[in-house]
This record gives sequence, C-alpha cells and structure tokens, in this order.
Amino acid sequence: MSKCLVAGCRSTNRSEGITLHRFPKDKTELEVWSSNLNVNVSAVRDRSLVCSTHFRESDFVHTPNGSYILAT
Repeated sequence: MSKCLVAGCRSTNRSEGITLHRFPKDKTELEVWSSNLNVNVSAVRDRSLVCSTHFRESDFVHTPNGSYILAT
C-alpha cells in the first residue's frame, strides 16, 4: 500500500477521493515542497509520495480525459 510521506497524514492509495503524487526531481522544487510540507529533504526517496490534501484545488489542472494533475 502506498501512503503519504507527510507526518501525521494517514492518506493512502486506498483513500477515496485522494490522489498521490511523487515529489519533484528538480532540487530547487524539491526544497520548496519539503519546506512547505515540513518534510525533511533527506527523507524523500524516489518513490516517496504526497497526497492531494496538501495542495490547493488551484494547484491542479483538468486534463481532457477527465483526470486532474498537478500544474507545473
């Protein structure tokens, strides 16, 4: 089961209405995310995930196939 890396968050890939997203590979973006989420950069691994509850609705874009993805 995949789960959100943010401390205290219990969201998983089985949580209804929740999407999980990988941390950015770009170091600068990773540092911004880590700071905003209060996550230690050294704790982030290639497969670490953060759930959609830690983002604003405006952080997502609607795709033609009906899904939502994080805006870049």
